[in-house]
Order: sequence, then structure tokens, then C-alpha cells
Amino acid sequence: MEIVTRCDCLPLAIKTVGGLLCTKERTFRDWEEVSRSAAWSVAGLPEEVHNAIYLSYADLPPHLKQCFLHCSLFPKDEVIKRVDVVQMWIAEGFVQEDGSSALLEDVGNMYYRELVMRNLLEPDGQYYDQSGCTMHDLLRSFANYLAKDEALLLTQGQSLCDMKTKAKLRRLSVATENVLQSTFRNQKQLRALMILRSTTVQLEEFLHDLPKLRLLHLGGVNLTTLPPSLCDLKHLRYLELSGTMIDAIPDSIGDLRYLQYIGLLNCINLFSLPGSIVRLHRLRALHIKGASVNDIPRGIGRLQNLVELTGFLTQNDAAAGWNSLEELGHLPQLSLLYLSNLEKAHTGSVAKKADLQGKRHLRYLSLECTPRAAGGNQIKDNNTQQEKRQIEDVFDELCPPVCLENLSLIGFFGHKLPKWMSSGEMDLKYLRSIKLEDCTYCEQLPALGHLLSLDFLLIKHAPSIMRIGHEFFCSSNATQIDPRMLFPRLEKLGFDRLDGWEEWIWDKELEQAMPNIFSLKVTKCKLKYFPTGLVHQTRTLRELIISEACNLTSVANFLLLSDLHLHANPNLEMIANLPKLRRLSVIQCPKLNALVGLTELQSITLQDYAAELFPQYLEETSAAKLEVFCNEELFKLITLQEGSEWCKIKNIQNVKAYAPKGGDRKGWYALYTKEPFSLTTNNKGCEIFEVAKS
Repeated sequence: MEIVTRCDCLPLAIKTVGGLLCTKERTFRDWEEVSRSAAWSVAGLPEEVHNAIYLSYADLPPHLKQCFLHCSLFPKDEVIKRVDVVQMWIAEGFVQEDGSSALLEDVGNMYYRELVMRNLLEPDGQYYDQSGCTMHDLLRSFANYLAKDEALLLTQGQSLCDMKTKAKLRRLSVATENVLQSTFRNQKQLRALMILRSTTVQLEEFLHDLPKLRLLHLGGVNLTTLPPSLCDLKHLRYLELSGTMIDAIPDSIGDLRYLQYIGLLNCINLFSLPGSIVRLHRLRALHIKGASVNDIPRGIGRLQNLVELTGFLTQNDAAAGWNSLEELGHLPQLSLLYLSNLEKAHTGSVAKKADLQGKRHLRYLSLECTPRAAGGNQIKDNNTQQEKRQIEDVFDELCPPVCLENLSLIGFFGHKLPKWMSSGEMDLKYLRSIKLEDCTYCEQLPALGHLLSLDFLLIKHAPSIMRIGHEFFCSSNATQIDPRMLFPRLEKLGFDRLDGWEEWIWDKELEQAMPNIFSLKVTKCKLKYFPTGLVHQTRTLRELIISEACNLTSVANFLLLSDLHLHANPNLEMIANLPKLRRLSVIQCPKLNALVGLTELQSITLQDYAAELFPQYLEETSAAKLEVFCNEELFKLITLQEGSEWCKIKNIQNVKAYAPKGGDRKGWYALYTKEPFSLTTNNKGCEIFEVAKS
């Protein structure tokens, strides 16, 4: 309690000191050292910065201090992605070899995870594996204060001319709409330049003023050409051009002998890479996924330091007897690899030359074919049986190593998924995430329950699957299986757009499978009910998302479920026996008319612009909060406080009602509180505009 008292009960202070204590032994001596640290009494900090925050920073080893300060270059609300920031740290020289055989990227990932563990970076909820984070405003202000003599973040309305002592800037991040040449005048010591959220950049006007630049981030700026002077930056290690409109890379880029990172994601006007790129022997990362590149330079296999490679095209030169997958066989350090156009590998023997199984650092793997299926619910069969068998052979030979952690299969058009996915002989014991997308002709899911580390599984657009049974949990020849060891760590499970899926078999003999399932998402299917095994697995399931389940009529008996999201389920009639449900979201479920046994329900979100009446269950609910999105006619009945529709909601303590106005779905609003009574609305056409009862 003494440490909490020193934090003045401020949440951020307690959180950061708690992160610090996680790195200490749980002994009285270690915690007493924290409590008596001189950092608690350091003077001269900005008024808004508590000494507990300084203490958390002071406890960092030097390399983590550098990484923490670097994160302050990202503007407010910007997601700091692990894969990007780690490469920046490497380019800046912050990441050092640890004496083991670990890649610098692995060491950098450890740095990132420690900053998260210490609560100096806050995981963004969009990224289930904490691969994206944000920085608390106070922590950013504190980091900006510490780095003020060497690093600066310029936001809208600020100019470098307004700053006092900036002649020795080493790092500059610009988050303004226009970048002026004067910003970089006399900044010859600048080592890192990040231009974010900018609409106009004239590179040729200022690059010659920045001879010592190591890091240049231009992702997403309005840039169409690269000036030749770019290749005069002899110290450049990091070049980010993703999302720009450039149509060519200068051939002289091969002269940048220290270059380690090139980002060209989603450069849709870029159709080729210069052949000189194969001279960049220090290159660690090449990202071209989403670009229009249609040719991989031959000889890329000579870049033996490559660790990250995305958007790698499968190409065939029959005349020369060459396939681009052969180049991968010479890249032993690969940790992240995204392959595309795999239909161009005409035989399994060609795919085998990529030697994926021999890559002992490979953690992230994406195998992708060019999409061939028609949209909507129709399956357009553009593939012959021979082509389907051929792609099955190719994927069978792209067997990953045991160390793999994340796997994506996209656009696979065979009938049977790779043998190694469910083979007992292939022990993918570190595999944490699987995404299967656009597996158009796949009729049965492989047995995946044996994957002991799997915590995320998404099946997306597999329209030929009609039934999921016990074969999904374990192979038919498995004997004496402990159900608790089937999907033992799975937390998030998603079935998205399984248009033909009608039946899910999971009965009592396997009801103890998935003992840690936390979130389930089911969208666009023909399921009529959930299996008994899932209903019995109520100890951990907290979130259920159901969308476009056209045959589903009820959701019931999930005893510990806390969040339920329902969207466009046309035949859903009842929700029952969810005693721990707290939050309910209902969007376009016109037949839903009964909420039974929702004793702890706190809030309801309701949206249906076609509804002429509010559902009857609103009059009977115990929820204290209601947020409703309705048409203007229903909205007016709320603001006028009259009629049967008003009676349905008047006993709810807090109501927020919205109706569309123009293109704004919250254009009209009404805010109602039962006790003490108040009603505020911007619907001036009503008799009541603002009412408050004294």
C-alpha cells in the first residue's frame, strides 16, 4: 500500500509502477528498493508528469530508454505496429545482438514486449496478439520532454521555426498537411525523418540538406516520383514508401550499401523492381505486398540477410527452367514470408525447392493463390481437377518448420487442405494463429485440435463446407484423447462467410474441448442452433458475435456470457437464460421479441431504421442504458414523450436516441434521463427542445 500511496492513487502512475514491479522479484527487499528510490523525489519534471512515471523510465536499461523515447515520434492515436517499429530500432542501432543465435528482429520483439509488460506501451484492441500499440498522452509528453534536445514531433499548426534550440536535432517526425523546405534547413545532423499524414512532399527540395539520414519514413504521403538524390543518402538504412503513388525505383538504389529495410506495401503504380536491388547485401526486410510488382529480379536469393519478405511472387520461366521459389532456398534467415501467385508453381517438386521446412527462424508464413472464385454466394469453378490436384501437391510440399507461430492460407483452390496441417507427424507445437481464407472448394476442415499453442483461429469464406464435426477436433484414428487437450489454449474462434454451413456437431463426449474459448464469431451461415458441446462450454466464453445466420431462431444457455452482438439475423426470435450478460447489441433482427433470463443486463444498443415500432422487450428490460438508432418517425415519438412507443422506454434510466440527418447517422439526437428527469434534443421542430424537471 505504501507504493500505491506514493502514486497518489493516480491510475497511470499505479499502472506504470505495477509494470516495473513485474520485472522485480516478489521479495520485500526488491519492493522496498522501489519504494525508497530517489526517483520519487526528483524535481524539475513537467507539472503533469508524476514521479512514478519518471521512476518507471529510470528503471529501464539504456537500450529500452532509447526505444521508449523513439515511440514518442508517433503522433496521438497513431498505432505503433511492432513489425514496423522494431525495424526502425534496428536501423537506428538501438537493437544489439544478445550473444545467442537470435535474429535482431527477435531481440527487438523482446524489447517491444517488455515495454508493453511495463505498461509504457498500451496494446490496441484491434490486434489480438499485441502487435499494435498506442502511447498514453502523458507518457508521450514525458518522452518528448526527455528527448527535447534531440527529437521532435511537429503536429498541425507547429513549425520548426517556433522551436528554440533545434540545431542538433537527430530525429524529426512531421505530422502536418504540408512539409516546407525550411523545416529542414540547418538540420545536417538529422538521422531519422518520419513524415506522417502529409499531403504534399517535394523530396528534391530538401534531401540534399540531410546527408546523415539513416531512417526515412514517407508512408502514405502524396509522392509520385523519387528523385535521384535519394540514392545519395549513403548512410540510409530504412526507407518506407508504402502507400505512395511512385511508379519506379531508381536503379541506383543498389548503391545504398547500408540499406536494411524497404517498404513498398500497396504501391499500386509500381510494376517492377530494379535489378540492382540484388546488390543490397545488408537488406533485412523487403515488403511489396499489395504493390503491382509483376516481376521478381532473378538473383534475389543472394540477399542472404533477408528476414522479412512479403508479396513474393511465384514466377515461372519454362525456357530457362527457373521458378522464383528456388530463390527462397538460399534465404536461411527468413522469419516472415508472404508468398503469392502459388498457382504458378506447377509441381510439388518446384515448391519443395523453397525449403520452408529448413528455415529454423520462420515465424510468420502466408501462402496465397490468386483469387479465382466469383463473389457473393456463387461458386464459379474456373479450375480443372488436374489444377486442383496440382495445387494440393504444391501446398503439401510447402511444409513449414516446427518453429512456425502464425499461418495464413489464402485463395487455396484444392479440395483437401495440406496434409501437414493435421498430420500427427508434423508437430507445429508453437503455432498460435491460423487464418484460412477463400478456400472455395474445401469441403472439410482439417483436424486442428492437437495444436497445443493455438489461441486464434479464423475460417473465412469457405462456401463448400456444409458440416463441421468431430473431425475438426481430432483425426478419426486418434485414440484415448483427453478432450481438455483439444484446442487447449484457443481463445478466439471465428467462422466468417461459411455460406453453406448448416450443421455443427460437438456433443457431450468432447464437451471439455476448447477449455479457454473466450470469443466466438459466426457470420453468414445456415446454422439453426449451436452444438451442445459449445453450450456446455460456458466457463470461459464471454463474447459471442452472430451475423447473418439466416436460420438461427434463438440464443440461449450461455451461462457466463457477458457480451452478445447480433447483426442481420432475420429469423432470430428469442434470447434466453444468459444470466451474466451485461452488454447486448441488436442490429436488424426484426423478429426478436423476447429477452428472458437476462438478470444482469446493463446496456442495450438497438439499430433498425426499417422498424416502425420499438420491440416490446424494452418495456420489460432491467437494463439501465439504451442506445437506439431509429428512423425519424420513431425518434419524434421519443422527443414528444407520447404514445405506446414512449411508454416502452420511459422507465430506462439513460436513453440515447439517434436518427439520420443527411449523411450523419447521429444527425438528430435525444438524450433522456429518468431520474432526475431531463430530456435534451436538437429536434427543434418538436414542441419540446430541452426539458428539465426541478
